[in-house]
Parts: sequence; C-alpha cells; structure tokens
Amino acid sequence: MQLVKSPRFVQACVDIPEILRAEVWAALMGINSTYRSVYETYNKTSKHSADRQIDVDIPRCHQYDRLLSSPDGHAKLRRLLKAFLSANPTLVYWQGMDSIFASWLRLNFNDEALAFSCANTFVEKYLHDYFLPDNSSVMQETLAVYTHLLTFHDPELSSHVLEIGFVPDLYAIPWFLTLYTHVCSFDKIYQIWDSLLVSSSSFPLCFAVAILQQFRSAILSYDFNDCILHFSDMPALDVEWCLATSRQIWAQTPPSVTSRKHDAWEACEENAKKQLQKDIDSHVADTTVEGNVVKGLLLDSDLEWWAKTPPLAELRSNRVAQIRFDDVMLMDQYLMVDIRSDASFHAIGHWRASLHFDAESLANMSDVLLPFK
Repeated sequence: MQLVKSPRFVQACVDIPEILRAEVWAALMGINSTYRSVYETYNKTSKHSADRQIDVDIPRCHQYDRLLSSPDGHAKLRRLLKAFLSANPTLVYWQGMDSIFASWLRLNFNDEALAFSCANTFVEKYLHDYFLPDNSSVMQETLAVYTHLLTFHDPELSSHVLEIGFVPDLYAIPWFLTLYTHVCSFDKIYQIWDSLLVSSSSFPLCFAVAILQQFRSAILSYDFNDCILHFSDMPALDVEWCLATSRQIWAQTPPSVTSRKHDAWEACEENAKKQLQKDIDSHVADTTVEGNVVKGLLLDSDLEWWAKTPPLAELRSNRVAQIRFDDVMLMDQYLMVDIRSDASFHAIGHWRASLHFDAESLANMSDVLLPFK
C-alpha cells in the first residue's frame, strides 16, 4: 500500500498531532510498502571505517531521552547509521548525522525499517551532497546563499554582522549540516521539521534568518565577542515566532535568491528558460531585435545567463543575490532601482517599471525610496 500525501499533506500544513506525526511524515516522504524488505538488504554488521566515530557519538546523542539512551536505542541507531553507509557508498559519516537519524528513530522506535527509509529519503531531499567526503563546496555555497537571504530581508542586520566579522561559518554550519538536530531538543526539532517537510530545502535558511531576527536588537548592539558568546550554544528560541517568521520569509523570497547547485530541489533552469521565452514580448521596454538581443533581454543560447546559479566564487564574493528575470516579473511588491550609467540604461536595455538613478545621487534619494523600505 502506498502512503498517500493527500489529504494528509493539507492537514500537515496546519498542524500535525504528535500521535500521528510518524504516519504523516512517512506519507510526506513518499514511503511505500516495500520499505521493510529494502532495509533488510543493507549491511548493518560489517566493519566500516566510520565505526569508531559512530561508537563515540551514539552515547552522547540526545541522551536525555529515555529511548535513545537505552541499550536498545544505541543498538538501533548504530544499525541505522551503518545501513545508511551501506545504501550510499559514495557518502561518508559526518558528526551530527547521528542526531538526524536519532530524530527519525525516536519517532519510529518500534519500526526500525521505517525510521531508516524516512531518514534516508530525508537526507536525499533536504541534505543533498552534504555528506560527501569533501562537502566544502556544498557548505560554502549554502553559507553564501544564506548570507544573500539575510541581506535580502534584513540588509541592516546583515551589514552589521559582516562588518564585525561574525560570518555564518562561525555559527551556522551545525544548523545546516544537521537541520538543527544537533543544537535543539526533540520538541523543537519536530516543530521545525513539521514546517520543513511541507516547504523546501531552502526553509532551514529562512529559519536561520528568523533566529537572527529574534535577537536583532541585541545583535545590532553587539561586537564580535558578544556575538560569539551569545551563539556559543543555541540561545533560547521562541520557536513559534521563528517558525511564523520563517514561513513569511520563505513565501516572500524569490526562488533564485536561494537557488543552489547542490540542491535536490533545484530543477528550475529549464523551466526558467521556457518562461523567459514565453514572456519576452510582453515585458520588455523595447522589443526591437538587434542580433540575438531584444532590448533588455537575451535570447536563445544567451538566456542561460539568467537561469544559471552563479559559480561558487561569485556567490561568495557578492553581498547580494542575483535574481533571475522570471522572478523579477513576479515581484510586484518590490521597487526596482537601476543604478547603471545612463549609457548602459538606455543602450543595453532596462526593466520597464524600474527607477533609474545614478549611483552617486542615490544617497540623496532617501525621501523617494524610504516608503518602499
């Protein structure tokens, strides 16, 4: 029997009763009736290079919980982790992975196979490529995109933390690598994941922005040492407030702001290209064709410029996100300000609803721009 998403998916968007969470989450993961037989095929006993680290981590993993601190809990978690490594030979064990699998095990303690199937699918969907032997490019891309997201929604806060040197490498890696399971208790983890599982892999980035915004006033008054001290352990979160803020951020963020190369959800390049081709004539300021350029837009092979995720080096060097044109067409609530030179603005092309100011005069236009803040 296939566990069907609807109407459980609709209900999950509102609230998930604790007694039904395991069943609803399995449905959201798309788990089918073959999961037990599939789990039996994986090697859970042979020696592995990660065994020593796993044996060190398990006794420290959420040991306040009676189920996970029991000998049976230790044995089950060990089998789950070894089964994952057997099922995914190109991936490796990273510290923190135990907390992810522990979260699924606690939810399905009497159905180890279902815990594995859910966790394995969860990692593929929400932590794609994070557990490669060298995940540096994946993590650096995530941190860069998170910085762009923070800048997009709160430029003042983003500028402050970057100016004092409090970069996300210093605090956010455990958040994203374990999706908050290594830094939060189970009650908070399950609340966060209730929203994550009906959102996308960009939701953890939105939640991280919400965390900083919860402590916004304090952070703006902090120097580097104050921030390090404040975030040395996960501060006391108002999870309900952070989740409400995260959902708002997620709903208001153009997809290209959180677009990542290493993302199982990132399958929009071709759709973006088709959308651009479809809507060119009705959205450009001047539809005169010169070569393969329509005033303000690129055509055919050049359209890929708008759809591609920028290279990692460019992502890391930029303070703001590159927003694709197909997203711009949907951003009616935003004001676009074009600060290129007059020559570029008129000769190369521009968005018809944009305001054009010379970069040097922008500081004097606060009265015009402030209402759009």
